[in-house]
Amino acid sequence: TFVTTNAPSEPDGDYGFGWRLRPSVGWESDWSRHEWTGKVFGEFERVLKNDNVRSNEAGVETNFRLDVREGTKLDLGAKYEITGGVEDPEDDTKTADGLRIDHDAELTAALSQDLGMIRVRGDITVAREVVGDVKLEDGGTESNKDRNATELGSGIRVNYMTGAIVSPFVGVRTTSRLYDKKKDRNDLQRNSVTYAGEFGVTFQDDPLWTGDLFVLGGRRNYIGNDLKDVPYVGVGGELTWKPTDLASVEISSSFGLDDSSEANVKATRKWEGEISYTQELLEELSMTVFLSDEMLTGGTRENTFKSGAGLNWTFNPYMVGTIGYEGKYFNGASNAEDYTEHRLLTGLTIRR
Repeated sequence: TFVTTNAPSEPDGDYGFGWRLRPSVGWESDWSRHEWTGKVFGEFERVLKNDNVRSNEAGVETNFRLDVREGTKLDLGAKYEITGGVEDPEDDTKTADGLRIDHDAELTAALSQDLGMIRVRGDITVAREVVGDVKLEDGGTESNKDRNATELGSGIRVNYMTGAIVSPFVGVRTTSRLYDKKKDRNDLQRNSVTYAGEFGVTFQDDPLWTGDLFVLGGRRNYIGNDLKDVPYVGVGGELTWKPTDLASVEISSSFGLDDSSEANVKATRKWEGEISYTQELLEELSMTVFLSDEMLTGGTRENTFKSGAGLNWTFNPYMVGTIGYEGKYFNGASNAEDYTEHRLLTGLTIRR
């Protein structure tokens, strides 16, 4: 449950009281060689007495790893998500009536091969995005079929397994994004091919540091002359630092491109970063604090900064209680879009 100072996350939002439910069921095989993992999950949020603030998400994901032979592994993965939320139509003069239902699906296959001190991993990916139509209060419907797209990707990464704590790697990737309709509602052709590369290091077999850190860059080339190509460069990775047995620091960063559906707006550069610190205070009690930031630049300029802290009390191996705070600070393209939100949360996690 939570209490918020800005239930709709808008400049003139009001207080609200709500609840969030996150059920999930996972599985993991105990086979001697191969491995099969997966989970079914969901997230449902409501604000009482405010039907315009609600969201639903559910999905399933699974991965199967086949040990073909010593040094050769095949990974097969699948994921599907369905989300529903109140989304404003692109026409500012219209008002939505009900939820917009979106679907996302992805299939992946990856083969890795150890060649002495070199590990080569290649993968192919097929992804599908379906954006639901929006029902309007005036009885009409805003069609989003021009936003439905299929992505076909392939990549290769080469790791140099030095046997030391730090191992370098280099990778390249290409992704084709193809929309169902050749032209969108703004008479723009958005089909594209993105070429990307990365170079970084992996930390392993170290009691202090684990994870990877890399520099990535690429270019999205649009088919046709409606939109100019978009270059990008950034830093990505996930690192965990354990200075003591009772404390850990997790750092994550990602950078990429988000396509836009606005008139004359090409892809938007998107950076996300987060740092969190967890400290065990007692055998049953731990504390976590975090800071995160999301920046959009390009056709759209937005910045979303979040901060929070919480205490987790482990009652028994099957039940954990939580109390915490989350703050959100949004800066939009204009000052009129800016807003802040503060939440006090209590929760209970039940697991088996």
